Amino acid sequence: MRSFIYIIIFFAFFYLFAQLPIMSPFAVSLGATPFLVGLAVGMYSLSNIFGNIVSGVVSDRKGPYAILVFGLLATGIVLFSYSLSAGPYSLLAIRFFHGLAAGLTVPASFTYLANRTDHSRRGKSAAVSGAFVGLAAIVGPAYGAIFASRSSVEQTMSFTGTLLAVLGVLAFFALKGQTIKKEPRSSKPLAFSDMIRNRGLLQSFTGAFFLMFSQGVLAYMLPLKVEELGFESEMSGLLLSTFGIA
Repeated sequence: MRSFIYIIIFFAFFYLFAQLPIMSPFAVSLGATPFLVGLAVGMYSLSNIFGNIVSGVVSDRKGPYAILVFGLLATGIVLFSYSLSAGPYSLLAIRFFHGLAAGLTVPASFTYLANRTDHSRRGKSAAVSGAFVGLAAIVGPAYGAIFASRSSVEQTMSFTGTLLAVLGVLAFFALKGQTIKKEPRSSKPLAFSDMIRNRGLLQSFTGAFFLMFSQGVLAYMLPLKVEELGFESEMSGLLLSTFGIA
């Protein structure tokens, strides 16, 4: 079952990285101003926060199965709606629902993984899942740029949506009936005021924020810079994949 969760984690990040080299040019092609282009790129991450919170709460109270399956199927369906983009504002709406649906998948996947792994093997499990994320960061951008240049952004999203929908159906049957043992808490959960004063947590959150900040700048500026220099659109995907290799 862990192998299947690793596959879900890979595809959850695969389509995230696949959209990086194509979203800015796509927004420009719909007539978006520079501000709206940046907003379209960032809208996914904004609504993704709310999806992550909902997924975490539901996974903790009800278990990760239902929210994981729903997240995969909902994301797959939303990806088909990119073909309905008629302008920058409709793209913003699609990006909002895309991020919201996608935000349900990752926390539930990692909850499944954590609850199915013994304490003594959690370091190894984290390393393997990180390797799958890294692989997605390498393969995803190149796939997105090359596939979109050979067809269109809408077809790229639809094909990826088909993969996720199939994965959601497989998860419905493969994970159904799987029991997740929740370990009892050894202490009371920290209050929010204590959490924000915890130096280790602050360092972790700060590092995560600036990491994603740099990713956002790359996702917005790099594809547009590649087009400005007169290179083929595939180059932006290859450059982002090189970043993923590092």
